[in-house]
Amino acid sequence: MTHAVHCPKCNRILPPKEFIYTISRQHAMARGYSGEHRVEFTSNYCKACRPPTERKLSKLTIHELNELVASGDIRPSTAVRVQEAKVKRKSKACSEASKKRWGRPRTQAWNDWVSHVRHEMDLITRQKRYAKKIGDPNTIVFCDAAISMLHGVIGRLKTREFLKETLAPGENPLQWPEPERSDVAKLWANIVPSITKPPRSPIFL
Repeated sequence: MTHAVHCPKCNRILPPKEFIYTISRQHAMARGYSGEHRVEFTSNYCKACRPPTERKLSKLTIHELNELVASGDIRPSTAVRVQEAKVKRKSKACSEASKKRWGRPRTQAWNDWVSHVRHEMDLITRQKRYAKKIGDPNTIVFCDAAISMLHGVIGRLKTREFLKETLAPGENPLQWPEPERSDVAKLWANIVPSITKPPRSPIFL
């Protein structure tokens, strides 16, 4: 029976118990055990020299993984697998960051158009409130039809944004639906100018 063991790292001769430790569940599974119970394991290094093994393998650096391989705590194949997984995660994170960075201007372009249409909807909504106040039914009918049409336009803009479509240079995505736009324009013509018709015309006329 061996009564003393040599530690190749600190070059000391120590009792065998100084080289025995209990490995974590994760490290037990990495060694091929079921992981249901904690397992005692004998390291090539003494307790003072043995690298810490309780941290998650995915959190260890390449140097720390190599230290665990050298101490016999994990197999070389396990270290390779962990490192490959880390490289894949880093590559995926970089790819997602790049997509987000380049996608932001495109998303902002769609948001700008949506904001443009919503501003028009707000103006027409205020016009409807005033028409109700003074009792102008023609303006109320026009406003209801216009707001309904603008809701549909916003929905189409958001759909193109969701599909990650790219605006062509100089493209105006405000394609007013016909014959709905023409019908709303006729309702606008029915408004009596002296009552509620504002000096500005809606953007779809």
